[in-house]
Amino acid sequence: LEELGERKISILEFGVAGGMGLLHIEKHAEQIEKEFDVKFECFGFGLESGLPESSDYRDLLYQHRPNSFKMDLSKLELHLTRTKLVIGDVKTAVKTFFRQYKPSPIGAIMFDLDYYTSTRDALAIFSESHKYYLPRIHLYFDDIKLTNEFVGELLAISEFNSMNEKQKIAHPYKFEQYLPNIESGERIFTYHDFSHPRYNHNSST
Repeated sequence: LEELGERKISILEFGVAGGMGLLHIEKHAEQIEKEFDVKFECFGFGLESGLPESSDYRDLLYQHRPNSFKMDLSKLELHLTRTKLVIGDVKTAVKTFFRQYKPSPIGAIMFDLDYYTSTRDALAIFSESHKYYLPRIHLYFDDIKLTNEFVGELLAISEFNSMNEKQKIAHPYKFEQYLPNIESGERIFTYHDFSHPRYNHNSST
């Protein structure tokens, strides 16, 4: 971040449910701000009613039930200290997000939407001006273990890569081997925007 000249970035979570993920994000953001000269904005996308209805086999309906993971909005808002909640259908919410919230550049996104269709729609978050993104963004996909390349999150990732020539989502090669103490390392990916004007920025040159 220092090399890129950024002092404030955004963290997004898709799939808020009970809000435990957001509470952990806020806790870590507070700790990091005490150690480094960086500030965080946090945003959580979700439906109060939980998982929507679906008839698409790619959504792994044998694993997920509609209306699971409901959100108690009033209770959650009492505990959140910095997160702005974006309530509504993810496909619509992504389209209006940047205009409504004008977030700092996005540095990390957590995907926990369970469905292929919802994850596919959430990946449209990468469709705005470069000013809203770091050139490389850390991603976490919660349901990778439940899926394969023909359904679920992996299918959404595969389709995104196929449709975008200079935007790619990739799993760091042998990530778990070099960082064995990180739990669920196979769920961590990186978004690369090769057309980003700062993608090849090097502070040593």
